[in-house]
Amino acid sequence: IQNAENVSVIVNEVPLHILYGHDDEVTYVAVSVELDLCVSGSVDGTCILHNLRRGQYVRTLCLPKSSPIRMVTLAPPWGASGGSGHIIVYSQADLTIYLFSINGRLIKSADEHERLNHIIVTRDTEFIITGGEKGSVVLRHLHNLKFAHKFSVQNVVCSLVITPDEKHLHVGLDNGKLLIIARPPIESNAKLG
Repeated sequence: IQNAENVSVIVNEVPLHILYGHDDEVTYVAVSVELDLCVSGSVDGTCILHNLRRGQYVRTLCLPKSSPIRMVTLAPPWGASGGSGHIIVYSQADLTIYLFSINGRLIKSADEHERLNHIIVTRDTEFIITGGEKGSVVLRHLHNLKFAHKFSVQNVVCSLVITPDEKHLHVGLDNGKLLIIARPPIESNAKLG
């Protein structure tokens, strides 16, 4: 396999670990080296946490309504949210985002009122940013999922990427356009939006 710099990378065809536990299709996998975690979400309504290095089972998270899981995102243990990290789970069946502690406690849930296509966490772990089928980008505070800001992009949002310096948000749309949204000039501690 060759990477973007045309450098060959050798990939071992024998899996390092085979992780078990779901009773149905695995729909999403999130990995955090910082948390030493691999989290998989499934149609069976569970998220299973495994230790990344050893592949050992850690725990299972179950959504309150056992709704199928569409996306899982991990928030590392630093930044404004502090603590030991968070797991963000989205169920398309009930259009809800669930926030779990790394220890498996359900902290909060928020109804999104739309089908989401992408969820990201800002590097400072202060916000989650979502984009979906109604053509809007929404910022929520990570620690309590409270609404912070929303802006319309007029098309279905397919993907989101924030630059490491958090100065630009890239929004991929279903019409083939890529919007690059700049953070306003720093007057206070302004964030994207």
